[in-house]
Amino acid sequence: MSKSKILGLMALITFAMGIFWVGEAVAGERENLIVIERNLHEIWHQQKFAVVEEIVAEDYVRHLPGGQEVRGQKGYFEEHVKPNMAFNWRFNMDLVIPKGDYVVVRYSNVGTDPATGKRIKGSSIVIHRLKDGKMVECWAEWDALSVFQQLGYQLVPPEK
Repeated sequence: MSKSKILGLMALITFAMGIFWVGEAVAGERENLIVIERNLHEIWHQQKFAVVEEIVAEDYVRHLPGGQEVRGQKGYFEEHVKPNMAFNWRFNMDLVIPKGDYVVVRYSNVGTDPATGKRIKGSSIVIHRLKDGKMVECWAEWDALSVFQQLGYQLVPPEK
């Protein structure tokens, strides 16, 4: 076999292997997207709270602004989901960027202040990390100032 045929065959094998690995990565990213969509629709919108055990890892960590953390399945439900249910938040995934084990989502949301009945709008950017079909870690940044202003809070400068 000539040198050019061997190089051509090697190039074809390398190309085919690359397609296989890319396809495998895309399939994993698709599975991760399904988990994030289940979190949004089943837990938040349909209130199927048993899904927490299916898609949130036992050692889950949610990193919040200011260095606070929520840990574990129980923490995810008790400290994050449950307190927010009073607002009946409805989320939209405005931008979704899957990349390997990560899914970055820009959410917009609308809820109702249970005390006043006033509609509240917000937004957040969340970086989800997944492993073995479960959410294991996330970093969340949200527009707290806008939400609190809509709830009637005011920013007061410090006294001099």
